[in-house]
Amino acid sequence: MSNPADQAIPVQDTATLLLRRQEFTVRAGLTVRAAIEGCGLEPEAFVVTRAGELIADEDVLRPGDRVKLLPVFSGG
Repeated sequence: MSNPADQAIPVQDTATLLLRRQEFTVRAGLTVRAAIEGCGLEPEAFVVTRAGELIADEDVLRPGDRVKLLPVFSGG
């Protein structure tokens, strides 16, 4: 599922956030945190991986990135 606001962005200038069976297309150059917030999600609810490696909220998304949002589970 793409964000309507990002429809006009050339594909080579985008990154994709993957959450379960959903895909969010965002502008490359955003921080991970800004991209997640721009999709209407809470950054604190996820850990994020790129190519199997954890990445931080302040990391910048590169063109063509496909990053996975993994929900954080907690409990007692």
